Amino acid sequence: QDRGKKDLDMSCPDCFKGSLDSGTPTGEETKIAGLDAYVAKPKAGSEAGGEKKAVVLITDIFGWKLLNVRLVADEMANRLGHEVIIPDFFLGYPVAKDAIDVFLVPA
Repeated sequence: QDRGKKDLDMSCPDCFKGSLDSGTPTGEETKIAGLDAYVAKPKAGSEAGGEKKAVVLITDIFGWKLLNVRLVADEMANRLGHEVIIPDFFLGYPVAKDAIDVFLVPA
């Protein structure tokens, strides 16, 4: 089987056309090691036991403030039971979210 075709079959449609999600993030903004960051924490009852662990989520060009990535972090935190941290590696200068229109593929 063609590996490229298999990879495409496993992806969601929005992965290739792009979209802006809607919803309300549940995490909080803070500073970690001098960087602005969004921290998503698991809902009460969904925390994983044992050692405290965290996932660092690296963003695309749209950065840590884009709603989509914050919603993904919130969902990951709840499913994994660990904090998910999105650092601002762009130091406040990501590509503007309005530029997503350039990347959207017409439906």
